[in-house]
Amino acid sequence: MQKAIDKAMKASRALVALALCLVPAIVAAQFPPNPTSGHILWSATAPTIASGFGSSPSVVVSNGTMAFQINVGTGGSATSGVVTMPTAFTGWACTVEPAAAPQAASINYSAPTSASSITISSYTLTTGAALAWTSATVLNVSCVGY
Repeated sequence: MQKAIDKAMKASRALVALALCLVPAIVAAQFPPNPTSGHILWSATAPTIASGFGSSPSVVVSNGTMAFQINVGTGGSATSGVVTMPTAFTGWACTVEPAAAPQAASINYSAPTSASSITISSYTLTTGAALAWTSATVLNVSCVGY
């Protein structure tokens, strides 16, 4: 089971790395709206830290909402944080993965807080209990508006 999880995480990190390379070529200011719904799929506007995480969290690399990295900051006690996003029609569907070796027995999730923000949280894989990020953990995040 662990090998399958490790393989999936490696593939996800590779996709985020590829997105970080390709997004500038695809996105100018804002990706055109979905031709069916008229809603944005992603935006070149950089997400920002609204609250939570540790001391001095930051968006360290951003190619808009499609691929960005968050340093959770220092302190080692934070289990979640809120990120401000451009306004989508309803919310944001995001994937969150560690940018380096994952913290033992942890899993990261993103939930839409509103049409213009997401909450990223860290949990213990086996119990679902909140788990503090290691100080200065960097997360790869990729979001699509809906």
